Amino acid sequence: MSDMKLADTARAGFSALRDLFFQAFSAPLQASKIESTALL
Repeated sequence: MSDMKLADTARAGFSALRDLFFQAFSAPLQASKIESTALL
């Protein structure tokens, strides 16, 4: 039972980290995508 709780906690933490990384990288990626589109 505690293993399930641990797995849920790890999954939630991983999800939060993934969202954080996505937010951190999406702005520069959008900017570079717009730049490359403008170049084309």
